[in-house]
Amino acid sequence: MQKFVGKSQQKFPPYSSKPVQGKPLHEWARAGRLNEIEIPSKEIEIKSIDFLSTKSVSSVEIQKIILERISLVKGDFRQAEIIEKWRGCFGGKADANFVVSKIRVSCSTGTYIRGLVQEMGKMLGFGAIVLSLTRTKIGDFKII
Repeated sequence: MQKFVGKSQQKFPPYSSKPVQGKPLHEWARAGRLNEIEIPSKEIEIKSIDFLSTKSVSSVEIQKIILERISLVKGDFRQAEIIEKWRGCFGGKADANFVVSKIRVSCSTGTYIRGLVQEMGKMLGFGAIVLSLTRTKIGDFKII
């Protein structure tokens, strides 16, 4: 994880509001046209990454957590489509186990933690997602 500490370039997530050619990236993504544009990046700084814990969780438990959290979202944010995609991810793997790690990141404003975790997974040679994210500090404000 220490390989990620320091300054680097990070691409904006496809489902962000960053404008490209006059349209937010999420419009390009929803239309399936990301291959037509260059996704911009920006400089970020990871000040520190601390590994806090790890545990093994079954695919049944992971799926339960994900589906419960999606059901909490109010409004029309493609929840049905997202739930179907998640269910497809676990098809036939009811006995699989996943490693869930808890980390603490201190970073510059505008850093996309989900993008950072995705890059960590690529470096390690497997997929990685953010199961839970808590912002504990922004500027002078912090959770105590």
